[in-house]
Amino acid sequence: MDSEKKQYHSRERINDSVSTSKSGRNDNWIFFTAVFISILFWVLIKLSDPYTVPYTLRINYTNIPKEKRLIYISDSLVNVDVTARGFEILELNLFEDMDVLDINMDNFSLMRKEGEEYYIYSEELREKLAEIVGIQKINVHFSKNTLAFTLADLEEKEVFVTNLIHFEFTEQYGLYEKSIFTPEKVRVFGPANILDTLQQVYTVNKEITNINSDQEIYVKLQNPAPGLLNFDPEEVSFKLRVEKFTASSIEIPIDISGHKQSIKLFPKTVKVHFKLAQKDYNNIRASQFEVVPDLQNINIENAVRLQLKLSKKPAFVRNTTLDPAYVEFLIIK
Repeated sequence: MDSEKKQYHSRERINDSVSTSKSGRNDNWIFFTAVFISILFWVLIKLSDPYTVPYTLRINYTNIPKEKRLIYISDSLVNVDVTARGFEILELNLFEDMDVLDINMDNFSLMRKEGEEYYIYSEELREKLAEIVGIQKINVHFSKNTLAFTLADLEEKEVFVTNLIHFEFTEQYGLYEKSIFTPEKVRVFGPANILDTLQQVYTVNKEITNINSDQEIYVKLQNPAPGLLNFDPEEVSFKLRVEKFTASSIEIPIDISGHKQSIKLFPKTVKVHFKLAQKDYNNIRASQFEVVPDLQNINIENAVRLQLKLSKKPAFVRNTTLDPAYVEFLIIK
């Protein structure tokens, strides 16, 4: 009996201990949760407050006019004060590069001071930076009213473009018309001593395959001196008229009406083999072709046979061959 009582009291002490332990853990969890929520609310309140943060930005100019070269940046650094809510400052620091200020010259008015010295108003930059941050421009303050730099004038020369693009068509397809690229000439800006040696510019060396439809392709130009030369434009466009082609032939009489001597040919007809676009197949006529014996620089008295040449054909046929290419003849006296 005493043993059972001891076991009962022991189990009660264990249960009290477990209950106390669980209660302690619950109290700790509630405490840390309350602390976390308090800190979170404090951070949110602080981030809602306005702050003025100073930045020192390095100036980087892009899209310099083709006819100019940037040779010196007088104001290479600028101090900027940005006033915004903490949320906006945090976003700015996380997602924007606040060490460099890129200035696209295409988007700003370039003011000429004297000679080769130019400047832009920081007022225009205030609008750009305010737009990035999402604040009013009155909350952006630059340490300088203008940013100065030096642009040197470049010499100009117009040169032809040479094509290095190779086009490869799928079977039975080809160019219907000669490919053209525009412009055929480009303006090149750079130092006079380099322009004097430049006679032409080249497209990039590239192969375009599996062509079976009309194409308009834009291709970059190779710049032999990227740090010294500017192209305008920097690329050319190719327009390709593409058609499906088929092989065909037509038999016509050999024309000897233009020769002074009376001759008789064997055979009297020739078959002209050619390729043409399928869309032109129904437009082909025998009268569009003319084949004659080639008697130029030939002593007909000593000749054994005469070579034939195609003297007329429609513009839309290609890859022409004659069968036979030579004929025998007899001089009739």
